[in-house]
Formats: sequence, structure tokens, C-alpha cells
Amino acid sequence: MPATISRVITRTDGMVSLDLLPKAIPSYTQFPPPTCPKEGGSLRRFLDRRQTKQKTSVVFCLLRLSRCLLPHGGVLFIDEIHRLQPAIEEYLYPAMEDFRLDIVIDQGPSARSIRLNLSKFTLVGATTRSGMISSPLRSRFDMICRLDYYSVAHLQKIVERSASLLDVVVDAASALEIARRSRGTPRIANNLLYWVRDYAQVRFSGTVTREIAARALTMLEIDEEGVDRMDKHILKVIIDKFNGGPVGISSLAVAVGEEAGTLEEVHEPYLIMQGYLQRTAQGRVATARAYQKVGMSPPPLVPYKSTKRKNVNFHLQ
Repeated sequence: MPATISRVITRTDGMVSLDLLPKAIPSYTQFPPPTCPKEGGSLRRFLDRRQTKQKTSVVFCLLRLSRCLLPHGGVLFIDEIHRLQPAIEEYLYPAMEDFRLDIVIDQGPSARSIRLNLSKFTLVGATTRSGMISSPLRSRFDMICRLDYYSVAHLQKIVERSASLLDVVVDAASALEIARRSRGTPRIANNLLYWVRDYAQVRFSGTVTREIAARALTMLEIDEEGVDRMDKHILKVIIDKFNGGPVGISSLAVAVGEEAGTLEEVHEPYLIMQGYLQRTAQGRVATARAYQKVGMSPPPLVPYKSTKRKNVNFHLQ
């Protein structure tokens, strides 16, 4: 986990400087695209130098943050914030607005409410499903950022840094080869680096070159664009069994032999982003690029014929 800002690669355009974040912004949330990991770990570590990724209640975290002797307050990072229960959100509302916490103790007639004042803190929420966040919670965030996929250049830097931590000799060409096949995700890039390292140590002297990296990744059936065997299988099924589509997700899942949720969350976003699939109202449709990817010729374009009836004017004599 990066400990300095020089090791953090941000993917947000127009975002304020991270060193000013605790001073200027009470709360903000980040929306990465599906299948794209969030940067909460590095961001949290840099801001307050504390490990707040503990499986404790939100109330306990707020009380701990109020006792932190930090110059600008602590940071509460909530991953998958769309999964918060409504009862927990009720505790967050006064904490986000007035930096106070209302707790009800005891039960029955003896129940009473205690108000606790909290130190100023920054709330960071992360989710890949922003539409599932309740409207009251969303409206209380002062800043909303959307994180994009990493570029190949950024992934190359991440691979080179990870290789230095693993004491693996990786040149720029091999790091670029791994980055190109990582689907814009650092976690995938690191996993591919581990595989390439093991392959180089077992088959060769341990030094990773571009040729060695390409051979190792070819064994996993991952091509230069990051498309793997399952992705190609999905495209072939749509083309061979459904004539290129459209096909519904349920029918496609049965034909492929995979759950519909896995197709929608793991494979489909990247195929759509790369231009291999199109989502229409009728279902998924394979593009001409998908035919080329699986080694087939795209079907000829059929001219569009309007189904509307033509208006015929009759002249009565």
C-alpha cells in the first residue's frame, strides 16, 4: 500500500489536491466503473496514516475518529457504501451535517437519547453501483467523483513498481506487454505479473523480457487486448448459436454455462467498452469487431427498409 503521494496514481480529472482534501471537504464519494477496484486503501493510508478498514460498526468508527489527535481530523472510509442499512444511514446523517452523534441507550420507558459531539472528519464512500445509494445519503455528499479505468501508461508504472518490490528484473517492454493485457485494472496487472514471474523463474533464468511475458500470457490465453478465453467463448456463442444476436442475458447464460450475474459484472463491461458487444433493448448483439476477433467474417450489411405504410393520395374525378 503506498505510503507517500508520489506512489499514488489518481484517475480522477479535475479532482482537488489530495493533501487539501481533509481541510476542505467534509465528505465525498467515488464511483469507479464496474469491475474496476477503488483506491480507498491508498487514499486512506495517505490522509491519516491509520488503518480504518476494520469490520466494526460505523458508530464505533466515528467514536474512534473523534478521539484521533490528527491535525485535520480522521478519515472514515466506507467501501461498498450502497450496502449500508437504513438504520446505519440514520446515524451518519447528523454526523455528516453537524458532526454529532445521537445514540439511544436502554429500552422501553427508560430509553433516552445521548448526543455526542464528534471531531471534524472526512467521510469517503466508494461504490461501483451509485444508483443503489439512497437519495438522502447521496445528497449529503459535498463532492462526487467518478474514477475511470487506468491507462496503459499508468499500468506500466504500476507493474514496474510491483516488480521492484518483488525483486524481479522487468524491462519497459515487458512491463508494457503486461499492462496492455490487464483490462485497465491494477489488481489484474499484479496478478499477471506474479504469473509471468513464476513462468520466467521456472522456464528461464528469472529475468522477464517482452518475449517471455508474451509466452507466459499466451499460456493463459490472454491476447494483446486483454480478451481471455471466456470472453472469446461468449462472442462465439452469440455468433454461432444466435446468429450474432440479439440475445437475452438469461439465454446467453444458459448457452455459455455461466451465471447471468457473472456475465454482466465480469465479462460484459469490458467487451462493451472494447466495442465487441452492444446492448440493445432486444438483447446483446455482436459487432463486426467481434467477428474479426474470433476469426470470422462479419455478415454483409442489410439495407434498412422502412415498415411504415406509404401514404397514397387518390384523386377523385
